Amino acid sequence: MHYRFTARPAVRLLAAALALLVSPIAIEAQDQPVEPHPKAHPLYIADADGGNPRLLIRDAEFEFDGMGSPEWSADGKRIAFDAWRASAGEGSSVAHIFVADVDGTNVRDLGPGAMPTFSPGGHRLVCSRYGGEERGVWVLNLNGDEPVLLEPTGWSGRWSPDGRKIAWTVHRRVEGRGTANIEIFEIIEGIRYTVFEGDEQSRYATVYWNFCWSPDSTAICFKGRLAAGQQEVAIVDAAGSSRGFRVRLPQVEAAEDLSWHPDGKRVLVSMTNPATKTRQLLTFDPAGEGEPVPLPKLDPDRLYLNGAWSPDGKQIVYSSRPKPSAN
Repeated sequence: MHYRFTARPAVRLLAAALALLVSPIAIEAQDQPVEPHPKAHPLYIADADGGNPRLLIRDAEFEFDGMGSPEWSADGKRIAFDAWRASAGEGSSVAHIFVADVDGTNVRDLGPGAMPTFSPGGHRLVCSRYGGEERGVWVLNLNGDEPVLLEPTGWSGRWSPDGRKIAWTVHRRVEGRGTANIEIFEIIEGIRYTVFEGDEQSRYATVYWNFCWSPDSTAICFKGRLAAGQQEVAIVDAAGSSRGFRVRLPQVEAAEDLSWHPDGKRVLVSMTNPATKTRQLLTFDPAGEGEPVPLPKLDPDRLYLNGAWSPDGKQIVYSSRPKPSAN
């Protein structure tokens, strides 16, 4: 069943109309410097096949060298990401959110937070914050207005491509045990509901962060962990699992980040490439049956930690570091 209730007054402010999208742009290739520290995993932009990689941020003074959760703006001009000082021993729990132009300029530190996604108009971000009174799913206004707390118990907010919904993960008790679900907030109507119903309502102990919407905003692809510990990648209809639910990659060891290609026919995931035995970027057909296929022009001596398609599908952004030495 769907659980629906009225949104908080602050949340109703998000029901304003969103700006129209504009066409994506391309960027020129840049040289690829070597990371200065073995713990660093900066962001790269590459062609859709993994070729022609170039660092996003090339400023040697930029200290936040552990980067993740990259997401493009709908116009293809900016990238939002979280980052922390990995070479100084920091972890993701102290991450800040940054926005940069695709050529690596105009980098803005938006303060503590993680896992950002743009609104379609590019004027807002939905993100998560760690710890204390600020934990939960927030909306940040890039014009400097006060942020809005959407859900203190939610995690990993994701704005739908059509701008009408925001989804996040929640944990609840069902039949006496902890379960995970995906909650969707319909911005215009100001209502919420959870997507897992029936048997799926208690299927997952965890639904991981950085799941992705389909390009038409009708489905969500996510990684989940069953109560017995197995992990899987599945797809659920955004209107509820009774309308559609499918396990696409059963018993899989994959990263949490997923990205749906704008043509709707491919999902990008970081997982072990059977041929190289290293973590690389692979794609699978969400409607198909075949095994994931690696991007053809990846460096076998590097680890690829997560990635996201550009709005036109011609580029990817990902975080990466060299494969550890056998010595």
